[in-house]
Amino acid sequence: MSHPRDAFVLRVFKGDRFSVLKQCHVTKKIEIWVTKNKVNVEDGNDVVWMNFMILLIPNIPRLVQAEPYYYRQPSYFIDDKRLVVCSCDENGQAWIYVLGENKLISKVQLDSVVGFWPSHCTYFPSLVPVPRDQKDEAELQV
Repeated sequence: MSHPRDAFVLRVFKGDRFSVLKQCHVTKKIEIWVTKNKVNVEDGNDVVWMNFMILLIPNIPRLVQAEPYYYRQPSYFIDDKRLVVCSCDENGQAWIYVLGENKLISKVQLDSVVGFWPSHCTYFPSLVPVPRDQKDEAELQV
């Protein structure tokens, strides 16, 4: 069951798939969903989502800060067993959390690197191929 204040964050997964991080507003439970196959840009009808990871860590803070004047999404990375998240706490302090096996593995404060409420910039590679002209292709083959 979803709550209206649950957090959802969409990111790229393994270069050609998508992932969604969902954090429950009430329980703080984190779910990671990923697309089962490579995303087909010609026909998006075959997108199948599968549950990749569930983390039940009640003392983890809200990863998405949604207040009246700002909305901050975390940056995150997932591998086979861990979730690494860069997020701000309720005071605007940036933290990196390493989560796995239903526990907080480590928590690092980024006080000397960034100020309060830093913006997270995430690179999204395009899933749409960029057309090349014949000159560019000839230079690549040399």
